[in-house]
Amino acid sequence: MRLVSLLFISVTNLSIIFGQNFSYSEDDWEIYSEPDRINAITETSWEIYFAADDGIYRWDKFYETMEYSSSMSRYLDAEMIYHFYYDPNSDYFWVVHNDGISFKSSIASYWQTANISVSSRGIKDIGSTDGIIWIDYANTYIAVDPYSGVEITPEENFNPDFIKWGYSQYGRAGRDIEVDEYFFQDDADDDNYLLNPRRIRQKPVISMQDSDGRLWVGTNLGQIYMSKNYSPYGTQIYMGMPDIDFITEIYNDGYGNWWITDNEYKRIGYTKIRREMSPIYQWRKDSNEWFEFIAENTERHRDITVNKMIRSGYYLYIGTLNGLVILEILEKEWTNITEGLNDPAVWDIVEKSGKLYLATARGIDIVKLKNNSLITNKPQVISEFDDVEIYDLEVLNDFLYVVCKNGVFKINLKSEEVIKLTEKVFRSIECTDDYTLLTGEGIWKLGEDNTLEQVYVYDVFKMSVSGFYVWITDMDQAVLLNLKSGQTYYYNSLDGIPGNRIFEIGCDEAWVWFGTDRGMAFYNWSRYHQ
Repeated sequence: MRLVSLLFISVTNLSIIFGQNFSYSEDDWEIYSEPDRINAITETSWEIYFAADDGIYRWDKFYETMEYSSSMSRYLDAEMIYHFYYDPNSDYFWVVHNDGISFKSSIASYWQTANISVSSRGIKDIGSTDGIIWIDYANTYIAVDPYSGVEITPEENFNPDFIKWGYSQYGRAGRDIEVDEYFFQDDADDDNYLLNPRRIRQKPVISMQDSDGRLWVGTNLGQIYMSKNYSPYGTQIYMGMPDIDFITEIYNDGYGNWWITDNEYKRIGYTKIRREMSPIYQWRKDSNEWFEFIAENTERHRDITVNKMIRSGYYLYIGTLNGLVILEILEKEWTNITEGLNDPAVWDIVEKSGKLYLATARGIDIVKLKNNSLITNKPQVISEFDDVEIYDLEVLNDFLYVVCKNGVFKINLKSEEVIKLTEKVFRSIECTDDYTLLTGEGIWKLGEDNTLEQVYVYDVFKMSVSGFYVWITDMDQAVLLNLKSGQTYYYNSLDGIPGNRIFEIGCDEAWVWFGTDRGMAFYNWSRYHQ
């Protein structure tokens, strides 16, 4: 049994996913997306699978982790899944969806189409006996060969009582769901409550007890709850992330935490009047733990849109349209610096030598980290930018780079000397020891003699630089630009990025991450680009 287990793991880890650029291994992509609704549950010897409106998710029994299954979802062209079933006799998966019936071996990449002349919407259930897949359709049991997907003639004396049916909210399991005796943890108040259809809008639509005695419950809003060892108590298992509609900001604080939120202003060009700021989520990636932070509903925290996040020590500093918001992470205490700023709109924040430099709509402000206080007697070289809209800041060595409506400047923070690099107006800047790149109409490289060379001519919403590579999003797709060769690669949902709009992009030397309208994804790009 141990040998069989090791062989199975080695085969499944070699799953190949074909994209528009490369043939990927499944662990090249990590996709985090919250499903809209749980439609079906099925079990193999090693995993529990959940079919949702946006794809298929997988629970690893050994590691007890949940993830989006790229190999299962990538080539399944379905907008709606009605039934999802694993046949242990043939080691094949079967899916009934809005466009027909698909099936494949557990180690195959592509789905095949079953040759059965029925309407998928009329299928009431799917199950199996040894050697036969059974479809309950229009009060008739249709027998199908499990390997070819072709309808066959069953024995005349077959007994339908021996059919093992799947677990779908549209089948028998959905009609017979009973979870009233089970209690599940409510993340909102950490109390236990009875999960039933009367709780707000959430209601259970499918349940399944697995071979280890755990009860799995899926809801109409995409939540999954699990109880262990036949216990009536259980907790929520995150399918990918909390319910976040859009992700425009992803920040890695260097302490093992990722901070994630949405900026409506960046997405649509304006922000609606709100009574409290959008939630900020702290994600401990290694343990997949999520923590939600919401500023208290007070006047000083109204109409807050997150433009930039940066962490120092126990504090998370947040640049917003309503000043600098400071979160004391351990105590969850909020403070706000608005009074005294050149303008309450803080577009960007950089840190240097115990100070934060804030790019505002009317100049540069400085905050001392030691006591989180605004410095009122700024150096003259900083005051020169008062009443000038600052778009972006960057720090490299002892220099502060300033992108503003008057051009691009470099400030020597030691000698307090300011140098004008160009009068041309740009939106953002990225500096490395090798390159200074600016975005405006495309991407421009600033030479040592302050000459400008355009290296990319198309629209840029955001960019991130690693070595001589630049990752770009124009919101419709992601682009990887090789600064040495000029070669470009284009990435979108055909490769693994969830959703249709890419609002956030960031990278290090190994991974690139994307924030979209359907969650976020991490791609190990270093395996394919050196």
